[in-house]
Amino acid sequence: PFASGNIHALLVTGNEVWVGGDFASIGAQFRTNLAVLDRTTGAAKNLNTSANRPVLGLSLDGDTLYVGGDFSTLGGQPRSRLAALERATGALTSWAPRPNGLAYTLAAAPVL
Repeated sequence: PFASGNIHALLVTGNEVWVGGDFASIGAQFRTNLAVLDRTTGAAKNLNTSANRPVLGLSLDGDTLYVGGDFSTLGGQPRSRLAALERATGALTSWAPRPNGLAYTLAAAPVL
C-alpha cells in the first residue's frame, strides 16, 4: 500500500500489518504516523491510532502493542514517546513511562 511519507517500522501479526513512520495517509486512508493494515488487501483498518509525530519502534507482547517514537499524543491522548495499546481495538492502556529521549527500537521480553 502506498504511504504518503516514510515508513520506519513494520510488525506483522496474523492478518494485520502495523506500520509506523512519518506519513499522513496509507492504505488509501488518512492515518497519521501509525496504522494497521489488512495483510491481504492492504486497506487501513478503522482504528484511532494516529500519532502527532513520527513512530519509530513497534513491539507486540500478547495482545499489547508497544509503540515508540517522537510523539506527544497517540490516539488523541497524551503519551510521550512510549505508549501501549490494545492490538484488537487500538485503545491506549494506562502504561505511559514518559522517557527523556526518543525510543528508536522496542522489544517485548517475557517476565521470568
